[in-house]
Amino acid sequence: MNFSLHNLLYFKIGGMNKRYLDYLGREYSFFKAEEKVDPDIEIIIADSVNPDDNCRLVDNKYFVKDGYLYCRDRYKVVRWRLAINGLEGKTVVQFSGGFWGEHVLKEFVIEPLLGFKLAFRGFSILHASAMATNGAGFIFAGGLKAGKTASILSLNTHDSIFLSDELTVLSNDGMVYSFPSPIRIYYYDLKGMTPNHQMTPQQKLEVKIKHYIYILSLGYAKLPLCINAEELFERIGGVYPLRCLFLLTRANGEDIDVTEITDKRELVERLVLINEQQFPYWRKYISAYSSVHPSSQVAAYSQVMMDNLSQALDKVACYEIKTPHKFSKGHRDKFRQVVQSLGKVS
Repeated sequence: MNFSLHNLLYFKIGGMNKRYLDYLGREYSFFKAEEKVDPDIEIIIADSVNPDDNCRLVDNKYFVKDGYLYCRDRYKVVRWRLAINGLEGKTVVQFSGGFWGEHVLKEFVIEPLLGFKLAFRGFSILHASAMATNGAGFIFAGGLKAGKTASILSLNTHDSIFLSDELTVLSNDGMVYSFPSPIRIYYYDLKGMTPNHQMTPQQKLEVKIKHYIYILSLGYAKLPLCINAEELFERIGGVYPLRCLFLLTRANGEDIDVTEITDKRELVERLVLINEQQFPYWRKYISAYSSVHPSSQVAAYSQVMMDNLSQALDKVACYEIKTPHKFSKGHRDKFRQVVQSLGKVS
């Protein structure tokens, strides 16, 4: 399978594991290329992956040499083996994992690697949802359960364009590039839905059942309902100039609080930290490689991303919106009013 990320970056995914290929094909369907591409990144889903010779061992876990990293890792019940060759050029990734490994490959390897490659081309991948209206883009950045999905759902109108649910690409000249994927709905997102774009009763029931599984498993099994964006939004994708960035945080208060962000340096640092928190395994891989190659491009990644974001957000209006931990329909309506007022969103 060949993919083109807005012609900014090309990647290819291959292997014999049908479950992995079907899942990744669905997740990146918006970027599928009809013709073969010369990939910047090639992902190979393998039966087994072993380390190269002549590597240095870091933390008794990571095998590192110039442009190369190998490790065996695990997350909850998922175990995998990973080899990355050509970190600072054309990159080939070999991945071997078991059940649920396709999710690990996407979230812990492919997406942070896309962000790493794009950073050195003047782009940043943010943990953010995004939408567009009236020819302008709006980004809603935040950490886990900050309300990224609920934000775009609450603002969904016939005039809005869905750009992203989890990840958004931002160029250093302030252009928002869509990153469409299936929208992941959790129980706490339901109250962000607008009356005109409700889910079916069956879909709502599935969300509630998965929420109960999450509670009964003591937070171990977090299962979203994945819905194709076309089911909720009339228009999808595109590239738009950024008008506003909203940093979403949760608070213990009862009301929505809005603050204009004037210290852009602090904002950039927070955005980079959010990325690191959402890509914890990639952060470990980067750290292990950088400990052996401290003058490498890999070691400079965080600073490059900060420079890109500083340039992109220099003249953009940015706000922090604190929402209550318990988000009601009343809060949804006020949130929509606040964003429409600040960003002049129709």
